[in-house]
Amino acid sequence: MNASDFTSRQQILDHGALVAALEMPWARAVSVGLWLRTGSQDETPANSGISHFLEHMVFKGTTRRTAAAIAGEIESVGGQLDAFTEKEYTCYYFKVLPQHLALGLDIVTDMIVHPLLQPQDIELEKKVVLDEIRSAEDSPEELVFDLLPRTCWGNHPLGQPVLGREENLNHFSQPLLRDYLQGHYTAARVLVAAAGPVDFQALVSEVERGLSDLPASPNGRPPVAPTFHSAWKFVPKGTKQVQLCLGLPGCSRHEEERYPLAVLDCALGGGMSSRLFQEIREKRGLAYSIGTAQASYHNTGLFTIGAGTSPQTAPLVLEIILRELKDLASRGLSGEELQRAKEQLKASLILSLETTSAHMNWLARSLLYYGRQVPLEEVLTHLDQVTPADVIRVTRERLAAGRVALAVVGGVEESEVAEWWELVSNAEGEPKEV
Repeated sequence: MNASDFTSRQQILDHGALVAALEMPWARAVSVGLWLRTGSQDETPANSGISHFLEHMVFKGTTRRTAAAIAGEIESVGGQLDAFTEKEYTCYYFKVLPQHLALGLDIVTDMIVHPLLQPQDIELEKKVVLDEIRSAEDSPEELVFDLLPRTCWGNHPLGQPVLGREENLNHFSQPLLRDYLQGHYTAARVLVAAAGPVDFQALVSEVERGLSDLPASPNGRPPVAPTFHSAWKFVPKGTKQVQLCLGLPGCSRHEEERYPLAVLDCALGGGMSSRLFQEIREKRGLAYSIGTAQASYHNTGLFTIGAGTSPQTAPLVLEIILRELKDLASRGLSGEELQRAKEQLKASLILSLETTSAHMNWLARSLLYYGRQVPLEEVLTHLDQVTPADVIRVTRERLAAGRVALAVVGGVEESEVAEWWELVSNAEGEPKEV
């Protein structure tokens, strides 16, 4: 089953919030997400990390509930409550039995509309978030993927880590958080998406009541797209392995090229049968981890190729990656590779929609990015229509056009990384064995 098999309903409330639901009568649970069109992209260098920090703080208590009461009330009915912050959105979500939908909505709307933001709680939570930041920095695998956007997008908000920076935490205060809350947690930025055995009118009524005190300010200005910079950055770490990450211009959520790029992503580094996994890990044993990924936003995207390898084999790994990109730009995918990638992508999409939580996320992201419910069949059809020529074109335009960034984390000298950058930025010829 997919989203188009169920009744979908939407309603814009008087103060601008959007409520949407997929009515799934057979389901045993209801999943609800309160999405805010705000994230780290809305931040400045001075308050970088405030979206994520505020997400933490709203769990610390409201004018009606303590932090313990928030956790206790939802768990007393067997429900689950959590949140996450992304570069473009913040989401508070819960999953409950249908009879407890009103309670879940009351809790989550209370959290974002009436948070206390007590100074003592702010100081306490700074320690928690500081540990989270340091944990990410202690992990070379995480750090290199935070470093890459900074490398290619510089000081643009999309280039900054969602968690923020340690030095900024010291400046977060109750007035600063309240100011950010009032400017960004507004009704026009809210989408409440639900999936499950939902009474839509009851859902609308509960959301109207819960958000009645939320400011009705309009959305902010559309964000400016970042400029891609061909550059490299290096963070030394006392590790025996190095983490490499190449960044190339990707596709935004609104470009038709995103479909052939998705197929290319899957065939190049999307699984154990992919080109890079077979060539670098299986045939040569040069790396334990090797793969590709895409990050797509409203007005830009980033295609990444990441590997964990030894300092001695890193140049060869980079050369093989560059050779594969060159080959794809010249000859594209074989018919077998193309078909396998398409089937892999389609099956992954279908299998991912197995829960009410997954359907809620699909519905919410469809509305947030496209303003409509995107049927799964539409995406599957676009993938089926990708041709070998499409793959060659998108490789030439996006991945083999000379725009590349390199991020490296690990136990090597900066001079070595500079040599790797020369290899990457002036790529030509065949890889040489080491």
